[in-house]
Amino acid sequence: MELFFCFPDFCHGVEIQQPSSVFGRDGDPSVTLTCKQDDSQFFYMFWYRQRGGGGRMELLVYSPGASVANVEAPFNGSKYSAFRPTVLASSLQVQAVEAADAAVYFYSLCSYNEAYFGAGTKLTVLDLKVTAPTRVKVLSPSEKECSSGKKTLVCVASGFYPDHVSVSWMINGGAVSKGVATDSAATRQNRTYRITSRSRRHLKPAEAFGAQDVVRSSLQPPLCTGSFH
Repeated sequence: MELFFCFPDFCHGVEIQQPSSVFGRDGDPSVTLTCKQDDSQFFYMFWYRQRGGGGRMELLVYSPGASVANVEAPFNGSKYSAFRPTVLASSLQVQAVEAADAAVYFYSLCSYNEAYFGAGTKLTVLDLKVTAPTRVKVLSPSEKECSSGKKTLVCVASGFYPDHVSVSWMINGGAVSKGVATDSAATRQNRTYRITSRSRRHLKPAEAFGAQDVVRSSLQPPLCTGSFH
């Protein structure tokens, strides 16, 4: 079977729900990814794997209908197994979890002339303890910017693991998103990660600012605040 036998159509029409991230640990017996969709007319279903942040899409599983899901060569059933109890739901199980399994896994549907893809589930294989940022710092504007109208604040968060992180800004106690630019991905530093976010805006003297960094909502993150003078 070819990797694609129908052309993808990214128009909105089918709602595909799959979690954005799933965690496993090196040596776990298995980890399961799930997905649901809302259109029973799409009989053909696929699971793809994409490694390395935008690399080649590899076809793992093909299903022509409910209760049937075939693992495609060169992959085999001892590593991957898929279940599709109904046309609207499917799960993919990765056996004997190892570092090489870290990737984004995409769920896809196809009819005779349309194809739809989910946003993908990122599987992270942990080899360290989940850790909140050990350092979050907001840097004040440069001296040159202090004489201009708009000023750029820079937040640097580091020492966290894994790389699933978001940065939110607060000005005078209120959340802001306009004028905020955050690195698209955290960068690895030895065994932990680092990310930078910038907020460009008009700041008045004595305005309080801060950036709160969140690593998985179950962790209590540090809060960095300051004031501009």
